This record gives sequence, structure tokens and C-alpha cells, in this order.
Amino acid sequence: MWGAFTCIVGYSITTNLNDIELKKINITIFPNPVNDILHINYNSNKIGDTKFEIINSSGETVFKLDNLNKRNEIDVNFLPNGIYYLRVIGIVEQKKFTILKL
Repeated sequence: MWGAFTCIVGYSITTNLNDIELKKINITIFPNPVNDILHINYNSNKIGDTKFEIINSSGETVFKLDNLNKRNEIDVNFLPNGIYYLRVIGIVEQKKFTILKL
């Protein structure tokens, strides 16, 4: 089923043996399939530590976003129609999403 989807990624960071901090990243991506503007809503205290990449079916990175905001809009008009992968690179974990460009 296509449309908006949300992913919550949880991870923990140990600063010492007695101090464990739980961080959660909440990502909403829409619309999917996309024609022109892909919206990425990102909710985390660690915005500057996470990057997004759009990768084509050949494995080439065709777009990078390093300076994140809570709400991001990516104009994907420059991409040919096809299937792409959105990679979210965080402090500890990576997550991939499939995006269909029409």
C-alpha cells in the first residue's frame, strides 16, 4: 500500500555504566508515490546528527540532505520516474525506505 508512512527508530546511548539515555527518531515520509515534492517530517532532539540520501536502483546516491529541519521538502522533479531508496543515517542506526517516483 502506498501513501504516507511513519517509522519510529529507537536507540540507546551509554555515556557511562550508570547512565543510559533512550532516544527516539520519528520519521514521516509522504506522498508515496511522489510526483514533485517529497515531504520528510523528522522529530528528534538529534537533528544535526542524522542525514538523508536518495539512492537510485543502480546504488548511486542522487541526492543528499545534511542540514535537517523538523520539516523538509525535497523537489524530486529532476529524478526520472522509477524506484528509489531513501536512506536515513543516524548516530547508531540506518533505515531504508522505498519511494516510487511517478
